[in-house]
Amino acid sequence: MTYSPHIVRRIGKCSRDTALRDIQDLEQKDILQKEKGGGRSTSYILIVSNET
Repeated sequence: MTYSPHIVRRIGKCSRDTALRDIQDLEQKDILQKEKGGGRSTSYILIVSNET
């Protein structure tokens, strides 16, 4: 599943700026990874780790 700022806004019921900050935070923590492409169609994928 891919995540976009729009989807994060709907899930979190937050502003666009808050959604973008949350995405950037998750990207820095290696939880989300930006897919190729960009601009208005930027989307992210969830990184799944097998570490326990």
